[in-house]
Parts: sequence; structure tokens; C-alpha cells
Amino acid sequence: MTGKYENTPEDKLFRKHMVNWFYSFSSEVVTKEMEVDSLKKLDAYIAEVKSIGNVNPDLITFTEIFKTKSFVPNLYRLCQRHYMGIAFGYEAANCFTESENARLYRDPQGPKSNNKLHVAGEKIIQNTTKAFKTIMTSDNRNAMKTSIPNLPDTDINTDARSQLSKSIVPYMCSKAMDQHAFAKEHYRFYTEPYGI
Repeated sequence: MTGKYENTPEDKLFRKHMVNWFYSFSSEVVTKEMEVDSLKKLDAYIAEVKSIGNVNPDLITFTEIFKTKSFVPNLYRLCQRHYMGIAFGYEAANCFTESENARLYRDPQGPKSNNKLHVAGEKIIQNTTKAFKTIMTSDNRNAMKTSIPNLPDTDINTDARSQLSKSIVPYMCSKAMDQHAFAKEHYRFYTEPYGI
């Protein structure tokens, strides 16, 4: 995107410094103080380069606009410090480190290398939300399943099964008879007042 502004080796060097500086937020900045300090130093560096005058002014303007309109408003999604307090501990997932993630790579709606920063961030959030919903659905489905282990056929196991069936069958028969008798009594109770 900045290729049309890069005419001299100083322009290319300035661009390289800016790219490395922006990327440093994704992996090296871990506290709020570091974030504020890095932003102030970035502003001071841009002002110094502007005052020297050996870098294309259009490239500097483009960088300032990118920083102000696209980078800083989305810093909470990009900066490493915002991902440090996740419940399962240290998590280095952000738009830079996740850009090579297989899930994002396979997603046709995922971020592309030429997307603007805020567009890439939105696509990553959408992909993460979709993946989270898939995981939650799968976990809920697995939680509702009942699995019964298969017991090995041993003598003890066979004896236990036969003893259980000897006691269960008469018990269930007596329960069924009780239910039948109970139903007959209720049937009579409800029909007698009406002369049926």
C-alpha cells in the first residue's frame, strides 16, 4: 500500500521501522504503561523524521493517518496486554500471530494480507465467534450424551447380572401389578359419581 510513496532508501527504511514498531504491540507490549510509552515514542519518532525532511512527506502523512484512524482505535484488539488476562492464562492470540492460523487460513471470509487493520480485526473476531459457537455446541452435545461402559464377561460379572435379573424381574412385575390395581381404583373413583 505504501509502495507508491517509497522513492528513496530512507523511505524504505522508515517504512520498515514503522512495520516493526506496529508489530511490536502484538508481542512485546504487556502493560498499559508500555503501551502508552511506545505510542508516545512513536509520535516523537515520526515528528523527528518529519523535521529532518529526508523521508517523503506523503509517506509520513499516510503513516500518521493509519496510526490515528486504523491502528490506535483497534489497539485493544491487537495489543498483547489485552490478551494477558484470559481465564486460561497467557494467550498470544491476536490478529498478527493468528494470521497464519489454519482455521483463519481455511476460512474464505477470513482476513487477507491486503485487508486494512480494522477489517482484518473484524474478520478475526467473526471467525473466533463462529469457532467458539461450534465448540460450545459440540461440548453441549457431548455433555448430553450418556455413555455406558461395556463390562468384561467374567464369572463375577455374570453372577452379578444373574442375581440382578432374579431380583429385578419380580420387583418390576409387582410394580406393574400395583400400577394396574391403582388405575382400576381411580377408574372406579371417577366413574362412580356419574353412574357409569
